[in-house]
Amino acid sequence: MDTKSYGEFILGVYDALLVDCASHYPDQAKEFRRDFQRLSSAIDQHGLRFFLDTLPAFRKHFDQCLQKERLTSSGLIHFGADKKGGTIPRLFRGLILRVFDRNGLLRPSVDKRAIRLIRQLLGAVRKLRMTANARDRGNAVREFYRTDMEVRHGILDWTRSLSDQCTDQCSVAFSDHSTGSVIDQTSLFETTSSSVPTELLVTLQRVADLFSSQLGVFNPYDWKPRHGPGAVAGQRYGSYKYDFKNWPDRLESVFPVADFAYANSSLVEPLTRGELLSSGYYREIPAQLHAVPKTISKPRLIAAEPTSLQWCQQVVRDYLATRVSKTFIGGIIDFRRQDLNGELALRASRDRSHSTIDLSEASDRISCWHVERLFRRLPSLLDALQATRSAWIKQDICSKSPRLHKVRKYSTMGNATTFPVQSLLFGAMAVASVLYVRKLPVTYKSVRRLGKWQVRIFGDDIIIPKDASAVMVELLQALSLKVNSQKTFVSGSFRESCGVDAYDGD
Repeated sequence: MDTKSYGEFILGVYDALLVDCASHYPDQAKEFRRDFQRLSSAIDQHGLRFFLDTLPAFRKHFDQCLQKERLTSSGLIHFGADKKGGTIPRLFRGLILRVFDRNGLLRPSVDKRAIRLIRQLLGAVRKLRMTANARDRGNAVREFYRTDMEVRHGILDWTRSLSDQCTDQCSVAFSDHSTGSVIDQTSLFETTSSSVPTELLVTLQRVADLFSSQLGVFNPYDWKPRHGPGAVAGQRYGSYKYDFKNWPDRLESVFPVADFAYANSSLVEPLTRGELLSSGYYREIPAQLHAVPKTISKPRLIAAEPTSLQWCQQVVRDYLATRVSKTFIGGIIDFRRQDLNGELALRASRDRSHSTIDLSEASDRISCWHVERLFRRLPSLLDALQATRSAWIKQDICSKSPRLHKVRKYSTMGNATTFPVQSLLFGAMAVASVLYVRKLPVTYKSVRRLGKWQVRIFGDDIIIPKDASAVMVELLQALSLKVNSQKTFVSGSFRESCGVDAYDGD
């Protein structure tokens, strides 16, 4: 479908949507016909980007105005005020005036149907998948590299076994007088931000240690490897994934090839280590960066992991998902049920008891430094994460950027452990924020009480009691994570989480 055809298709969609609007509000049918004329003019002047970029941008602005209970100027094209000095835009004016009055204030009796129709009009085609042009793809790669270079280095050397280093590091320790235990000083959460209390960071570390104690020691033989559905690096699409072309040395240290790459030992090829070394079997293969459609101006960057690493990442993922589900952590994090986040967001839109927090570039900003501290009490798990992590990434998207890059972040989208690891990190931070604000001790009992309807985490979708939201945002920022202010809702009656957009219980 060419650009002209896309334009005709989109206008056809909006023609039908505005006819539906007129069926709900017949007295404004003339206003909706004018809206269609304005949209036709906008696509002639600005092309498809108006529908795929500008309308969704105003939707985010509109959501924030619902939170603040006041409509402000967005500064976006075709959303200028219909009157001098006003804030009500001409486009979709009839519906917007059912939500905000002429002074921009939220009406006492908001028309919720109008809110739904406005958001539908603004986001109807925002997820239309179109390939970004070469310049935008190049910009995305450069931004990916810039973000990675900002990520903090870990204390440990992630090119070799971490459990040995954890043992070495424990020689530098201090006594935690509140518990009588010895804490490794070099692996504590800490920040240069003077606004974050030390007590909050100590609380975070204790929560992380409590999470680790519940997960228990990682034994790779207790879990089964498998292949994921996505593409892999180092093999052609459609090739037989079970024929592993390489098995890096660091993977061998935790997942022996004879035990994890073959159904039984009789299938192991009788080659000596020297022969395998000379064939390149133990060499490192970089992950392959791919740009997949997201928006017309910015693709989503996903890394295809080497086959052998991806195979064993699933072992770690299975361990984390199973252990979390069998402990009190499962009341806070459920890797399979995002509907629980949506249900709590819906409830929070009515009683305003909770805030929904969203992050930008979440996986790209989680460093090995974060992971070291999160799992410092689980050297066996750290070894597995180190063994299955891609240390290098290769890209053929942007000719002006380096083709090969040593990764500083823990992992990219594409690594099977990224989602559970980031969920556990954000879960620990959310729990610590609540305990700190409410002056509660870090105990099994106090954390368990926060499950299900107090704190909920699904990836980077975070729901936290309102009284702890400011501390949570401050903690995230202090630890070099980026809060998405356009999709974070603390006040007002609008909440958004895991695909549920809710206003005042609807």
